[in-house]
Amino acid sequence: MKPTRALLAAVKGPGRTPSIHFLGPRHLENLGSHTPHAHVAGPPEYQGDGFQAFLKKLNASWGLEGASSSGSSAAASSSQETTKVFTNFWEVPNFKALKMPDLDDADMEVVMSGGASTLRR
Repeated sequence: MKPTRALLAAVKGPGRTPSIHFLGPRHLENLGSHTPHAHVAGPPEYQGDGFQAFLKKLNASWGLEGASSSGSSAAASSSQETTKVFTNFWEVPNFKALKMPDLDDADMEVVMSGGASTLRR
């Protein structure tokens, strides 16, 4: 053993005390409310009722007027379209369930060449 380690061990005592202190496990009930609210340092026009107006405008621009505040998926506004809009990543179906388009030889040639030299219309 090196003398400096022996001296440091004698000064510090047995064991080593880490510099950082862990707070322990987190509990969901201590995280607070999950309702949307304005940031405290945000502009004053978005505080209070202004934030609710902002949320309505935001949901209208995304086409989520009928969606719940928890973020459930909403169908596209067009009744003919079957495309779903997902607001949370965990609502997206498994990638294996999605149908990938079939690629023909021309498509594969575009991909293999880098695509910059071929313009398709």
